[in-house]
Amino acid sequence: MDELAKQWRERFEKIWAEGNYRMGSPGQRLIKYFIQHCQSGQTVNEYGSGTGRAAVELLRVRPGTVVHMVDIAPGAMEPECRAAVDDPHGSLTYITAPIWNLPKRFPHADWGMCVEVLCFLPPEKLDDALGEIRRTCDNLFMTVYDRPDVRCGIDLTTIKMDGEGWGKKLRETWRHVEEYPHPEQARRYLFVCRK
Repeated sequence: MDELAKQWRERFEKIWAEGNYRMGSPGQRLIKYFIQHCQSGQTVNEYGSGTGRAAVELLRVRPGTVVHMVDIAPGAMEPECRAAVDDPHGSLTYITAPIWNLPKRFPHADWGMCVEVLCFLPPEKLDDALGEIRRTCDNLFMTVYDRPDVRCGIDLTTIKMDGEGWGKKLRETWRHVEEYPHPEQARRYLFVCRK
């Protein structure tokens, strides 16, 4: 892990430990929308898996789905998800890595899910992250927002673009990009990108 990745890991380990970050899970709440796009039996990569609640919920509604999780802050994962990852007969895997520099061995999946992660990256790593996500999945369900999110004295929202800006950025990497109304609030943007 390079210096920037180590800094980002420390940042998010602190946020998960002290930043009141576990009060909800947008990924978990959005699973019912995600499964409207992907089909049973398709594999999923979750980029920025955090607590693991989204993966656990996906397995609850679609048992047997293979989910490969990656996050920069391993301390974020909660016990229910950790137990599922540690189950040798389960269908969850996990690695610690920055999404802008995934290991070459990170699995390729039918779908990627990236909920409220890309807007928190080092701005200079956004293109690398989008390239790595595109390299490792065929289709992507993603959300971002453009409002400040200050925790532990740090504004986590390091990349602030509106829906039009994010759509333009995503079209640099994906052939088909469609924006959907976000079901929760304004200034959150939901996109489905397809190969």
